[in-house]
Amino acid sequence: MLTPHAAASQPGGRDRASGQIKTELHPSTLFKPPEDEPAWAALNFQAALFPPPLPAPVPTCPGWGILLCMLPGAFGALPADAQAQVMAAGRVNRWSRTELLYHPEDAAETLFVLLRGAARLYRLGAGAREVTLDVHGPGALLGVLALTPGARYGMYAEAMDDTEALLLGQEALTRLTGAQPAVGVALTEQMTRQTRGVQERLSGLVFLEVSQRLAVALLHLAEREGPWPEGGALALRDRVSHQDLAHVVGSTRETITKLLGDFRTRGLLDLGYRRIILTDREGLLRVTREPLR
Repeated sequence: MLTPHAAASQPGGRDRASGQIKTELHPSTLFKPPEDEPAWAALNFQAALFPPPLPAPVPTCPGWGILLCMLPGAFGALPADAQAQVMAAGRVNRWSRTELLYHPEDAAETLFVLLRGAARLYRLGAGAREVTLDVHGPGALLGVLALTPGARYGMYAEAMDDTEALLLGQEALTRLTGAQPAVGVALTEQMTRQTRGVQERLSGLVFLEVSQRLAVALLHLAEREGPWPEGGALALRDRVSHQDLAHVVGSTRETITKLLGDFRTRGLLDLGYRRIILTDREGLLRVTREPLR
């Protein structure tokens, strides 16, 4: 596996031997809606773990075989020739679930553009407790400190699924933005989006309780499945673990497991092995407005 640093592809850097690592997630992906709007409708929930599929057909870049030329995120608005230059300026790496893209002590010499999958950023607190800082999906930029000479990443980046990213070195970025000013504009736009997302997540921690954030997450997953059957149930095709939901919602696995049980008791959903069947859309909408008591 190609990596910007040999250590970055190895899942080390944290104490797994004791098996006692606890996970605490600080950010959520929500913000307070206007008073006259339902909470779930106004939220810019970053469904990083569940990105929509790329539209088909998608043109391929000459010389890249099956590698898609259409880039996600702000880069997708670039002309085809600019996207081809972006792809040609870097190289694509792949990681399996739980593998690390980089470590805190690694020199920030490479910018990562997520093409597929999801990654979470986290740091280790006291007692080797993992504190998740953010979760990102396709189009997101990881390791933006690569734009600052002499910096280090300062955190872990872990693949949450089979993940692909385009790696762009500092020199390549300099040449690329010089030849294609629109690329610099796309970088700025993407970083602005991500900054706004952080602000919304922090606001969500203040204004929405965990049960509300979980209901919002489930409704956004439901939107990916198409129209909700009238008077019926909707099964989520995505296999979602309780830990995955905890990362996205901003909570712990234990809390999410308890809340899913509460939702099931109230007839809002049914549960299987890594499978969720939503049974009461209106009930979930009520929870987004009023948390469970």
